[in-house]
Amino acid sequence: MLPSTPRHFFTTISEFGSRAARQEKPKGSTNGAAPSEHHVNGDRAQLGTDLKDPFHIAKEWGLADDVWDREWATLSGGEAQRVLLAIACGLSGTEILLLDEPTSALDSETSALVEKTLTELPKSSSSIKAIVWITHSHEQSERVGTRWINVTEHGIEESDSSAYHNRNGSV
Repeated sequence: MLPSTPRHFFTTISEFGSRAARQEKPKGSTNGAAPSEHHVNGDRAQLGTDLKDPFHIAKEWGLADDVWDREWATLSGGEAQRVLLAIACGLSGTEILLLDEPTSALDSETSALVEKTLTELPKSSSSIKAIVWITHSHEQSERVGTRWINVTEHGIEESDSSAYHNRNGSV
């Protein structure tokens, strides 16, 4: 379990020297930390407005403002999963997301919201260029995938969407 709060975690990882060196720093930047517009009275979240902003992403996924200032131990599995995904999506300079069962703790409605956001990221103005998504759900892989690496008892097989769908009777 992570100590402190999601806001503190986001600020800490945003300030790592290796991340700061790779990030484009806009005028008035705080080394990638949560910008001041995300703070009300010094420590409360005020949500942002775009797909690159973890506060905005979290709100789109149904998280309340106060989740950013609660201790990690008080968050449900689904809340913690969405906060960490929102942070990963919103970090400047992130080019590849490696996601292992990113919606495993979510209900189907929230999973659909998360899937929609994640699949839009590489097409948006986000720095994310690719997502490696590990799932055991064939249905989810068909919704979010464009290429597959299937691991079976016979080995590893790579396929593109048309080959995968044709072989599995989806097309």
